Amino acid sequence: MLIPLLSLKGQSDLQEKHESYLTGRWKIDTMYMDLDLSEEYMKVFEQKFKRLKDSTEFVFNADGSYKKLSLEPPRTGKWRITPDGKTIIIEFDDSDEISRTSINSLTETKLDMRPASDATNNRVLMYKIE
Repeated sequence: MLIPLLSLKGQSDLQEKHESYLTGRWKIDTMYMDLDLSEEYMKVFEQKFKRLKDSTEFVFNADGSYKKLSLEPPRTGKWRITPDGKTIIIEFDDSDEISRTSINSLTETKLDMRPASDATNNRVLMYKIE
């Protein structure tokens, strides 16, 4: 009976640690895509990605509020980390959409994540700016 309690304690610690680490402002560093593009399209993609990278910021506030700032209108919502500490869940204010992102690794300054769904971007690396 003691072993399951230790396991639950570990999950709670990871959740708290990830919540603390995630709080702040983040920028995209690298996106790994599973796409087969021609050289011509790859150049277009690289230009669009640079623009996206330069203009997009993700804000995870300590009160659980979330904001994505980009060239498009800002998106807001509420964020949380699952009790096992392995998934970021964002519920958006402007729709019923719920984003689930699996955490590969998270430190105070770096986030390595992947969408929990079957999206084309298989992995995203982000860095904390504040």
